[in-house]
Amino acid sequence: MNFKNLIKYNNKIIEGVYLFAILIIPLSFSPEEIFGFYQFPKEFLLHFSSSILLILIGFKLIFEPAQIINKINSNKLAISSVFLFLFSYLISSFFSVNKLGSFFGREYGVSANSFQTYLALSIIFLSIFIVYENNKNIIRILKSFIISTTLISIVGLLQFIAPNIFETFTFYHQDRIVSTLGNPIYFGSVLMIGIQLSIIYFLLFYKLEEKNGINLVYPLILISIQISALFLTLSRGPLYSFVIGISIIFLSYIFLCSKS
Repeated sequence: MNFKNLIKYNNKIIEGVYLFAILIIPLSFSPEEIFGFYQFPKEFLLHFSSSILLILIGFKLIFEPAQIINKINSNKLAISSVFLFLFSYLISSFFSVNKLGSFFGREYGVSANSFQTYLALSIIFLSIFIVYENNKNIIRILKSFIISTTLISIVGLLQFIAPNIFETFTFYHQDRIVSTLGNPIYFGSVLMIGIQLSIIYFLLFYKLEEKNGINLVYPLILISIQISALFLTLSRGPLYSFVIGISIIFLSYIFLCSKS
């Protein structure tokens, strides 16, 4: 195996790992009677994926330092925003009353709100820019979001239709669907992001306005499933954010279409 093939395979593994994280982490959960904490599989997969990515990025940095620097220079705004956010959270954790909880999360409840978790998310986010080559990478990312968002929406709708079969995986808010997220606000937030990314894909890459028949119907069905689940979370914050975000997307799309 020559050097170029080694770099090529390394890039493919990096992309495979972050696509796996996007697709599987939202779907994974643990009923409280098994692990006692529904977030356990999500946290494990998140940190496992980010650790693998950190090693692979390290290899890429050793073998292709110039390309890494070029990628950083061409994505200065996004990458600097991530580092600024991490730095601010690091400072906040240092001055926190509960330093251990701020750095590593509490043993129960909002354990995801920790510096360790945001660091893992940032590594996954940065890995996307490091191996980005063309729109095919973006399309694969958006398709992963669509699949993941649709599947957790279906689980949420099944909880609403048959609550005795698909019980909620949390000890409160039993009248609001939570799907695999364990909390209606978390679920609504994930849906809010996933629905907007789904719409962006169907408008910009799938070219929905040019489709007809089944090719037009199935995207509308997927979006309808996702939006229905979002409304059934009864979470005002994600709903308001979705309305604002979708308004910006459609106004931008109409503006771009008028320009072209």
